Amino acid sequence: MDHAMERDRMLLALTGSVKDFTCPTGPDLLERVAPFHAWQQARRDRSLWSYGKATLCDYLQMEHAVLFPTGWAAGYGTIQGLIHADDHVVLDERAHACLQRGARDATRNVHATTHLDTAAVERTLATIRAGDTRNAILVVIESLFSMDSDTPDLRALQDVCHAYRATLLVDVAHDLGATGADGLGAIGRQGMTGRIDLVMGSFSKTFASNGGFVLTRSRAVKEYLRA
Repeated sequence: MDHAMERDRMLLALTGSVKDFTCPTGPDLLERVAPFHAWQQARRDRSLWSYGKATLCDYLQMEHAVLFPTGWAAGYGTIQGLIHADDHVVLDERAHACLQRGARDATRNVHATTHLDTAAVERTLATIRAGDTRNAILVVIESLFSMDSDTPDLRALQDVCHAYRATLLVDVAHDLGATGADGLGAIGRQGMTGRIDLVMGSFSKTFASNGGFVLTRSRAVKEYLRA
């Protein structure tokens, strides 16, 4: 491909939005959607198509993705899918409603901790494990709390979770694609890309579309959530 053609494809990939193709015109119902596909493929070829599972996994350096119809469903559904009645959920007291609802609908063992207090999370985990070594623990946090514009220490939380055989779920709905030099938000800024146990988010914020996702390094987790 010559330089002029490559330049044109790059310009195609970097301009426009899905909205530009919502009302295609022309007499051929099948052919008139071809410009959308060309634009989509140009973005996909340059890892700019955020709605594809492979591109999303590459972007956040995770191996597997599960998609949901909404971001709310992703938060609620991930917790509901993985947590059972005797398990425990430890979540920040200011966690999003979908996360709180998912936790309380999944188990009676819900432990709210002081906002952004890693020491409180560790104390809670220690207390749980002192009395229960058989059941799972999910720690739930947001990478950016929209009402407060503050961020947890993700590295410290992940280390604490591993120390107590707990799993960390980070909701990136409010900063993924919006902050950081590479758009990776707090996960990128803290050097935790690809190192969080579970990452969930929404397309309804910075991606201006419907849908949600959860990313994992475990094929088993992906298949279980899909079942």
